[in-house]
Amino acid sequence: MTFIPYPFVRLVLFLAVGITAYLYFPNGIPERVFVPAMMVLSCLLLTIFAFNRKWNRLVVNPGLLGASCTILLGYILTFYHTGSRNPDHFMHQPIQAQYYKIEIADAVVETNTTWKTKGRITAMRCNGEWLTVSGDVLLYFSRSDFPLPPVYGDVFLINKSPAAIESPGNPGEFNYQQFLSYQQIYHQYFLRQDNLTFVHHRPAHAIIQLSLHLRDWAERILKQHISGKAEQSVAIALVLGINDELDD
Repeated sequence: MTFIPYPFVRLVLFLAVGITAYLYFPNGIPERVFVPAMMVLSCLLLTIFAFNRKWNRLVVNPGLLGASCTILLGYILTFYHTGSRNPDHFMHQPIQAQYYKIEIADAVVETNTTWKTKGRITAMRCNGEWLTVSGDVLLYFSRSDFPLPPVYGDVFLINKSPAAIESPGNPGEFNYQQFLSYQQIYHQYFLRQDNLTFVHHRPAHAIIQLSLHLRDWAERILKQHISGKAEQSVAIALVLGINDELDD
């Protein structure tokens, strides 16, 4: 196997290098450098291609320059897809909000004491006005207050601010804060009945809603035909990719 006949593999690998570089050095390249650097590298790359084409042979190998462009592209894409960099993120608003408008944006997982899911903050009410914002949060609904789980597309008004997810307190402890930050989640809610008001049910994406219904249906079928809690958890994890019920 040679490396040259697989351009897609090369592209993915160099993009991965750029993404990894951002994760470890998020402030390594200033934002103001992005456009000039990409323009310079792209112009040099086009010049090399034109030069080689004129002489009808490989006078200058563009491989290293192309790899540099792809790595930089991976870095830039990760920079702009990081939620905390978004100026519209609710965490950047200087005003304390009285209410947050949140929609359920993912499947709901049952834990021992809570319903766990991901929520998306779309607006916050400050000084009598609604501000359009963005940002995902982790939601925990107390099962003692909510016998039935929320579902994808439910929209709530929450009367308290989200809490920042804490960093690990012990050396060598799993960094759950960092793990969630890779999913653009930096805050969480622990909710009781008096913290929220149901507004309406309005799924943002019909395809996601359908896929979640199909996943729930498949999970019920597996549980009907497989006995044993542990066996069910393993089967659901292997077939559907739901690993929340697996033991640590």
